[in-house]
Amino acid sequence: MGNRTFIPGPANAPYSSAVCAGNTVYLAGALGRDPSTGQLAGTIEGQTDQCLRNLAATLHQAGGALTDMVTATVYLTHFERDYKSYNDVWRRHFGDRLPARATVEIKSLAQGALIEIQGIAVLNRAEAR
Repeated sequence: MGNRTFIPGPANAPYSSAVCAGNTVYLAGALGRDPSTGQLAGTIEGQTDQCLRNLAATLHQAGGALTDMVTATVYLTHFERDYKSYNDVWRRHFGDRLPARATVEIKSLAQGALIEIQGIAVLNRAEAR
């Protein structure tokens, strides 16, 4: 199986939040749910911000940062309505270090979420797991 590190998912979740294989981190989809309250933010901006904060926290556990993401897949339930707003938040988090990305519209997400983001990061630091 090789050298892998598993970062646990939320309590009772049947998946890992991330799997580290060498310097590559495979991130599970994150919702815009506040980990301290379990509540989803009410807007696409709030959910996008919280999704990215959740991914950043997972990457921190792996020894990385959000800017180590090289690709992301974003799922939106209302593409036409939310695309611009989510992009504005996205740019605030990534600046000019934008990962490759696909954005797709789907019918629904768990718990009524408006957005889910998954990705892959490549860590280039000695402290990477």
